[in-house]
Amino acid sequence: MNYREFDFPIREKQPDVRYLIAACHRTGSTWLALKLWNRGGAGAPWEYFNEIYNLGPLATRFDAKTAREYLTALYRHRVSENGVFGVKVLAPQFPLLQMCMQEAGEDLSTFRMIFLDRRDKIRQAISYARAVQTQHWSSLTRERRAPKYDPILLKKSYVMLQKHTEFWQQVFDALGIAPLVVIYEDVEKDDESELRRIEDFLGITPSMQEVGVPCSTRQRDIITEEWADRFWSEEHVWLSIHQCSTL
Repeated sequence: MNYREFDFPIREKQPDVRYLIAACHRTGSTWLALKLWNRGGAGAPWEYFNEIYNLGPLATRFDAKTAREYLTALYRHRVSENGVFGVKVLAPQFPLLQMCMQEAGEDLSTFRMIFLDRRDKIRQAISYARAVQTQHWSSLTRERRAPKYDPILLKKSYVMLQKHTEFWQQVFDALGIAPLVVIYEDVEKDDESELRRIEDFLGITPSMQEVGVPCSTRQRDIITEEWADRFWSEEHVWLSIHQCSTL
């Protein structure tokens, strides 16, 4: 997604609409971002502040040596023709985004915020733990090793994801912003309605022509269900203490 073929036509003006998808891990954020991108009118909401996989390669391609040069290049190449710029940020990436925005003199409070979360915290933790083990973060990548049930890793994942949700709430409070809340399960149930709700929030309409970016698919399978049953059965006291959503 960092290649020139995924750029929009060069734009010399500032974006008219800027938005941020504030995501927790394993909430379908890659799927949602690619769906929005592919519709043609919501910019290209990618993880531009993922330092290893995106920021480094893109900064090199754009020959951007400062935060201002990097943002200028993104606004030049990754804004859809209707003037919309989007960025997807996971909680651990936010400090880098904030630092770059400050160095570039940008005001984050001007961004419209979309908060992507998930009700089922058990399956979210399972999805994260499996991704850590397999390095299979989306359907666009390959599984490097087989997953193995690990209750300690699942507990650590569950607690970490709770903290990420709390972190985003603190960010919204600090910025004085009420985000549009989008829930993974609602997208899973009726993705078109949720995509339209996001577009309405941004005040945009989808392009008549799709962009053609590759789309990811959801990764839940029988292993997820088996682990969920086992985790709840063996750790229900621990989960109750940590205010877990029930199956």
